[in-house]
Amino acid sequence: MGLFERLLFSFMGLWPAQDAERGVEVVDAAEVTFDLDYAGRHAVVIGIDQYDDPGYPDLSYAVADAKAFAGLLVDRFGFPKENIHLLLNDDATRDAIDRTLQESACDQKRIGMNDLVVVFFAGHGVTREGFNKQGGYLVPQDGRRDREDPAWGTLIGMDLLADISEYVPAKHAVFVLDCCFGGLALERSLPPIAAGLTNRARQVMTAGTAKQKVQDGGGGGHSVFTAALLDGLKGVADGNADKVITFGELYDYVGKRVEAETAQKQTPIQARLSGDDGGNVSFFPPGVTPEKMTAAERLRLVELDKEELLAENERLSDVILVEQLEKEADALWPRRPEKVPQKRRWLGPVRDVRLRLPVHEASLQRIKQQAILSQVVAGLIEDKESSEVIWEKADPVLQLRHRQFSGLVAHLRAMDPLIADVEGRVEIATMIEQKTIADFADEWESALDDIRESTRHEGLELEPQIGLVPLEPDPESGLWEFWVWESGAKPERDEATSRWRIKDDTGIILVLLAGGTFKMGATSDPKGPNYDAGARPDEEPVHDLTLDPFFMSKYEMTQGQWFRVMGTNPSYYGKGSEFIDEENPLSHPVEQVSWEDCTRALERLALVLPTEAQWECAARGGADSPWWTGSDEQALKDAANLADQYCRTHGGPPEWTYESWDDGFTVHAPVGRFRVNDFGLHDVAGNLFEWCRDWYVDYKVDVKPGDGERKLEGTRSRVIRGGSFYDPAPYARSASRSDGAPEYRINSLGVRPARVFEP
Repeated sequence: MGLFERLLFSFMGLWPAQDAERGVEVVDAAEVTFDLDYAGRHAVVIGIDQYDDPGYPDLSYAVADAKAFAGLLVDRFGFPKENIHLLLNDDATRDAIDRTLQESACDQKRIGMNDLVVVFFAGHGVTREGFNKQGGYLVPQDGRRDREDPAWGTLIGMDLLADISEYVPAKHAVFVLDCCFGGLALERSLPPIAAGLTNRARQVMTAGTAKQKVQDGGGGGHSVFTAALLDGLKGVADGNADKVITFGELYDYVGKRVEAETAQKQTPIQARLSGDDGGNVSFFPPGVTPEKMTAAERLRLVELDKEELLAENERLSDVILVEQLEKEADALWPRRPEKVPQKRRWLGPVRDVRLRLPVHEASLQRIKQQAILSQVVAGLIEDKESSEVIWEKADPVLQLRHRQFSGLVAHLRAMDPLIADVEGRVEIATMIEQKTIADFADEWESALDDIRESTRHEGLELEPQIGLVPLEPDPESGLWEFWVWESGAKPERDEATSRWRIKDDTGIILVLLAGGTFKMGATSDPKGPNYDAGARPDEEPVHDLTLDPFFMSKYEMTQGQWFRVMGTNPSYYGKGSEFIDEENPLSHPVEQVSWEDCTRALERLALVLPTEAQWECAARGGADSPWWTGSDEQALKDAANLADQYCRTHGGPPEWTYESWDDGFTVHAPVGRFRVNDFGLHDVAGNLFEWCRDWYVDYKVDVKPGDGERKLEGTRSRVIRGGSFYDPAPYARSASRSDGAPEYRINSLGVRPARVFEP
């Protein structure tokens, strides 16, 4: 007769009374004084990979899980081998499990009142749905199915565990079940630690809930749950580094790790069972006496031996790995379909290293505990829970290890948003073709036909460009314009002016330029091409340059667009400044951005800095005069935001040179406030200087000019073009050139995005 039947008959009063002279004395639990240690340690460990009934699929890791768990109990926690009852595959029948639980868990001849009993099960679990309750069952090796449904009578009801917990003589019993679980009212709350070893404890931890599929494989030859359990018991879950792993510490570690590894598809749960009196099951090695050790004794426990110190030093290699992964993340742009495999390859190791965070946190906690106890022993601080380390007086080696692990833990904690960001990049990369081409198929067809027939585009043959959405031709220039889908909201027309209404959330607008041959540079020779009385030597000689078609931003990049890409707004004159438009402050151009900053930001949108040649071609708008407005500086009024009378009377320094007109702005204006050139571009003269892709070299050097890549040995500056709000007109000439180091930043320097034409 099995245990379940015995218990049932006992409850009904049908179990025959034993002869008093042969009976076993029953000790009232209330009369027992529990020690701060375990007098005996016992375990029933069950693992089933192979089932008789093919209706229960064979597993791969349950036996390995059981063997590893049993071995850990012996090697680390001093369970006598003869007290470990291991049932694997054919030995784990229903009758054998029933009998072993009775003999090894409930027998008062074998189990003492101050003992610990551990029951571990790895195998299949099923849930039975009733009208008002759920029933959970363990599937033994000989469990059966009748067609589609389990033969419930051949299984082991999980509610039996609650009955067993009532009859286990030991002060502490814990059930660890690596299977789905149902049938008991379980709450996900941590048990109190204070009661510790002095109260009865009946606790259970399961790998998942009744409606979750518990994963068999999780790497390393174990299931996800058991792998976490084993690591936790090896010391990772020892939050206060006292060599005692409480049930609360263990569940806290295992639960969080399993949820993280399975993306919350598997949720471990814990509960107290019948017979519990607020105690806390604890795992600790032989010789450890919890709650009775002096500071010096506790210090000896937390100090690492040579093997442990070597293992900890090896774990510090994650510092290098994390730094490498963070750098690699910068290369996981743009969000395009061809980048998806690379992003997914990155996510694998970064998730792995992130899962080691609890291990490193435990090392950090142990280092801190060692430092505290060292200073307690030395009489520097009191032996209280609230005591803090005086790090400047700590051992230098501990200080170094503390800094190393503190930095590593901080990096790993900061990786969560980075992981989420890369996952978001994957999501966008997989949908961007649909969102920008398929969803706008009619718009693309109309745009391509019109561009092909347009004289302004010279019969250009164009294919749909991933990431762009056609808008319409500019009403003034006749050139087609496109919305960069990832950069912000779709632009809207202002009905009164027919211009785009640029708001804080408006995305980037690109203009498609046909390219072709133009004359680049300027000469002070009145008889030469591109004559400009203000031309400087570095703008000569004027040379013919042929460009492929390219996209150029209609406006300078706004502060709102930069913020959406980079998550920061570095601008000196940003929101809240007295000079900034209050209605749409982020419609002002971004400034104080270096060449390096701009390159990184634009790469995220599959955009680039324009080459110097592209910039000058676009800024000229087809003109060969000093400015796109002509040769007269006065023509720049209403066309360029330069240092003028308004600036002079509203905060401009007296030493500046000012133009004679009043444009209404002291610093940069919101983009698009001034007239457009013949290519439909705003602010190509004034407002902000703009970075170009090229290294700065003299045109007289025998290199291909204007290709964005030329560089001479020793050259360290990148090209800057255009004028700014604190310069007069000569600095805003179309051929005017300046330069700056790639890391250079100033509040008059911004960026105008470009994009490579994909034929």
